[in-house]
Amino acid sequence: MTAATSVDNVAWDLEPLLKTSELEGVEAFMASATADVEALEAYRGRLGELDAGELATFFDKVASFNDKLGRVGNYASLQFAVATDDPEVGALMQKVQEQGTVLGSRLIFIELELAELDDDTAASFEADPRLAFVRHHLASIRRYRQFMLSEPEEVVLAETSVAGSQAWSRLYDEQASAITVDLDGEQVPLSAALAKIQDPDPEVRRTVAEAVTAGLEPGLRTRAFIFNTLLVDKSIDDRLRGYPSWISARNLSNESSDESVQALIDAVVARYDIPQRWYAMKAKMLGVER
Repeated sequence: MTAATSVDNVAWDLEPLLKTSELEGVEAFMASATADVEALEAYRGRLGELDAGELATFFDKVASFNDKLGRVGNYASLQFAVATDDPEVGALMQKVQEQGTVLGSRLIFIELELAELDDDTAASFEADPRLAFVRHHLASIRRYRQFMLSEPEEVVLAETSVAGSQAWSRLYDEQASAITVDLDGEQVPLSAALAKIQDPDPEVRRTVAEAVTAGLEPGLRTRAFIFNTLLVDKSIDDRLRGYPSWISARNLSNESSDESVQALIDAVVARYDIPQRWYAMKAKMLGVER
């Protein structure tokens, strides 16, 4: 590989996200987002009294807030993705997460009030062309209404997530990014080793798979503990919200019923023999001993 084709010094240009330097951009966007929240809070308790045009204007303001928070959040997370071991980058992401969560918790009332709209009002909003850009969002909120908690409870769950599921997920990312794999005497990042799993040479794939397995062994118990803790965290959230199944929240997000998903699972499990036969046939055709 020549210097002209090397990617060693290639990096994302993230400046367009903030439109200025890092510190100035983050602080400016967060200050503007805070001002947006203060303006949106003026609507508390009266969303159901707005007409379609006023609600459309309200959602434009919500979109502006989300855009600012999204820019800062994406900037911090992309920086973290390429420099997970940099304490300054980690501090930036933590700051953005904490401030973003606090601001977001102040707007929890929006979904709660929209979920409580009477059916006729909700139907009129969804049918109004001025609200076409949020029609699906309005319908989605109402799908979740039976699983929503009170505002104080929702705020507690949102703000404690920074020191809960978000913190555990970040720890996992930091642990995983530090994993290296020994390939031919050279320590390479896990991502680089996994890319070689697709090598056309079966012996290369076998060697890489064994090396990856060995590379994953250190810290395995810690990563398993993180994973299990996140499962417990989700199970608590599901129980508090009253979801009937561990997969109900995901099904609701996918706009699928528990029954249809379970039917799919049952159908797949009942025919495990199909991929087994396929792999056996493939091995026979390739002359691979099994």
